[in-house]
Amino acid sequence: MKENFIPKELVAHFSASSARGQIINVFASLETHLDIFLGQHFCTHEDKKDQMLNLVLSRITFDNKRAIFKFLIDNYYTKWLAKYPDFNAAIKDISDERNIFAHYTMDTTLEGIDYMVNSRNVVFIKFKNQRERIEYSEQRINELIGKISKWAEAIAELIKFDDNSNAVTSTQ
Repeated sequence: MKENFIPKELVAHFSASSARGQIINVFASLETHLDIFLGQHFCTHEDKKDQMLNLVLSRITFDNKRAIFKFLIDNYYTKWLAKYPDFNAAIKDISDERNIFAHYTMDTTLEGIDYMVNSRNVVFIKFKNQRERIEYSEQRINELIGKISKWAEAIAELIKFDDNSNAVTSTQ
């Protein structure tokens, strides 16, 4: 009986794709927390909050949401800002790294696949003026996931929930 065999190159590709998916997924959670906070800040009525989330925030880039968030934090949530003074730079860096996972091409050349198989690292290629390799080890990927999760939790501190798990206006 012939055993199923999965080539190591395919395993490397699946592993890299999995890392890409994990980063994008956890970042989506961060953005959702940001959306909920912004919706709560500007809308106290539940229907208006839903419209804000579905009609307005869904059309705004993450970077613009971050800029709005920064303004609000600087002006209205100074206790939170004192606790997390480096939030803006950290979230910008996280967003830049997320964009690598979302938009850059994985190195699928024979040499690239062979390197990923042997090193267990994920390699992306940046094409801007010249070709640049951007490498992520498993440790670096896990650290990035941790950073994204940390900031999602920090933003969640600004969101208050009632007994029915519906978000209500923040009091901080």
